[in-house]
Amino acid sequence: MSNANAFNDEGILAYLLSMAELDGFYVFRSSSIQPGLICYVDRSGADWSLMEDDDAFVEACILYLARIGVPVFEEHGSEQGHVAKLKEKYGA
Repeated sequence: MSNANAFNDEGILAYLLSMAELDGFYVFRSSSIQPGLICYVDRSGADWSLMEDDDAFVEACILYLARIGVPVFEEHGSEQGHVAKLKEKYGA
């Protein structure tokens, strides 16, 4: 999906919603993972990591998610409680 039209908020939103509800997303940022890792729990309760080759598009998605208040975690393991709550919410 990484094309110029997808870099606007509308395109990013449509892309993300094709995978999960917005409250199902979270971001893991680390100096070893650039630009960061977008993760989500889908509507069936399964957890996923978004795999996208275009780093600029991933960064645009991360900035969008952070701007709308999606949790951003910087320490490995700190996201586990959040993921557990999402899985419970979506029935996994």
